[in-house]
Amino acid sequence: MIRYWHEVLGAYAQAFVRWQSGIKMVRRLLRTARSRTKAGFASSDADSLSREVTPLAEAGEWETALSTTLRWADKAERSRDRALLERAGNDLRRLRQFEQSFVLLSQSKHRDSPKEWDGTDPNGKCLVIERRDGDLASFFIFLSTIELGLACGARCIVLVEDRLIPTFRRTFPQADIRSETSERDLALHEADLVTSFEAIARFLRWDGTQRRTLVPDAEETSALRQTYATGPSPLIGIAWGSLNIYKDTPGIDDWRQFFARTSAGFVSLQYGDVDTTLLGFRRGSSVSIVHDRSVDQLIDMDRFASQVASLDGVVTVSNTVAHVAGALGVPTFVLLDGQFKRSWPGFGPDAPWYKKTRLSRRNHSGWNDALGDAEKWLATLTKETGHWRTGSGS
Repeated sequence: MIRYWHEVLGAYAQAFVRWQSGIKMVRRLLRTARSRTKAGFASSDADSLSREVTPLAEAGEWETALSTTLRWADKAERSRDRALLERAGNDLRRLRQFEQSFVLLSQSKHRDSPKEWDGTDPNGKCLVIERRDGDLASFFIFLSTIELGLACGARCIVLVEDRLIPTFRRTFPQADIRSETSERDLALHEADLVTSFEAIARFLRWDGTQRRTLVPDAEETSALRQTYATGPSPLIGIAWGSLNIYKDTPGIDDWRQFFARTSAGFVSLQYGDVDTTLLGFRRGSSVSIVHDRSVDQLIDMDRFASQVASLDGVVTVSNTVAHVAGALGVPTFVLLDGQFKRSWPGFGPDAPWYKKTRLSRRNHSGWNDALGDAEKWLATLTKETGHWRTGSGS
């Protein structure tokens, strides 16, 4: 009876933490919306840019898409239209024009403040680096800019989401990692200079390549590896869903065919309620998929990072899992739906900010080719690795 009530209370506690996380996300989105409205982010030009460029990009007319985006980028810089600067900057990043994209994105996130960093030498200064109007992926994509800030001799205070603090402190012991919600005001008071990740990328000339990977908890990673490893087969993490309802993702039958053709042990990295989907994967199949209920990225991102780091590779759609795995340097295969609206390059098989990540896109005939690419990638990974880690994590 005591154990029963302990489990019930534990379930309620987890639900409460998820509810708190959801409230925080909503509040951040509302703050972003208000700040954009005040800053004049309601821009018909930004919408016009999307209407022109998106069809060109999704049709694979990359040169025309680039020339069109550059035309709008020139207008954005002349008009100082923040929404257009942001939209053109993101499109240029998707078109692999990284240096130009960081210029526009940093301008879109510029704040009129006497402490706003203008690119002058920050050596010996207290430099606060913060996320401005970005989603969680921003922390992982721009991870290497923190390294650049530290290399300049600045005392860096980096503001992150609360659930990222332990992992970022382990990764950057020289930096002062703080909460972007509860500790921001004090950090801004201490600061000599304040800036965004995008401005670091611009002024310190980041080329978009990965210079630093996240550092997981080594003991926890090893313990999870021992828990999951049951034989010589590789351990592959999988995630199939996203909170973005507009994304097109592989269906249960697509994944079942992938599992049938792949020799591996699988670990679910999917967040949320996954029991029904896992039953669908296993129905009429011998596939083994571990679902570790002790890991919940919405509650404990540090343990989730250890879970991902314990694996030999990851196959996932575009979601938080893809960014965490890429930032950890775990070999990762990302299945994209081909829309020109994601935080990934619009073409090509790689994302330079994640050195060991491979991209493949859905085509007009469905997911067969993309999942086939994932199978080939796993086979190549097996040959390159030569052997898989044992349960001891060696």
